[in-house]
Amino acid sequence: MGNQFLSLGLFIMLLSFFIVLNSLSTFEESKTRAVIDSLSDALVPQYSFQEDMPSPVIANEGEDANKGDALEQIKALFNASIPDVKAQKNRFGTELRMKMARADFEQALVGAGPDGQRFSAALAGLMDLDDSVPYEMDIVLNIDANPAALQGRAPSVAGELINAAGRYAQTLEDQGVRSRLITTGLAHGDDDQVFLLFRRYMPVRLELRTEASANGG
Repeated sequence: MGNQFLSLGLFIMLLSFFIVLNSLSTFEESKTRAVIDSLSDALVPQYSFQEDMPSPVIANEGEDANKGDALEQIKALFNASIPDVKAQKNRFGTELRMKMARADFEQALVGAGPDGQRFSAALAGLMDLDDSVPYEMDIVLNIDANPAALQGRAPSVAGELINAAGRYAQTLEDQGVRSRLITTGLAHGDDDQVFLLFRRYMPVRLELRTEASANGG
């Protein structure tokens, strides 16, 4: 997350620089826009789905194997509820990437009636089991444009997409998933697709420096 904020900060600084440069020079707008889009592609995190990702490592026998791997259960839930889901683990079996049509994902997650409630409740339960380390989830809406460029050209469209991703997160939070376990965003990719990433939650613990206060300094 820190790297994402750093990249975003660098992009904003460079964007400001080119805006000032464009106002003070005779640069053509098309040339300036090409440079800005190129910088956006380089600095904004990319969420990709690798078709040739190696097969995951087989879990060793033990408690997790007896209970069933949580990522496999999440994958099974999606396959049973949403058509044409593409899913893959990394080679260590610690991350699960999924891609599907956004409309199908939305219908399963926030659709009216008991089906939507069952899906969201089941997913929330698998993400945050009481007796194990919880899983965090990235919800990324793929769009046929650079997100930073879209924000500048059509902020209302970008805002609607961001709000939609927020509704998905809120649905899971309403089922008991802690807000820190869910991240939402936009990425340049196949239009009208949603990319999901599940991985173990790794909290960042900051050690407070208390020596100065203890010494009265």
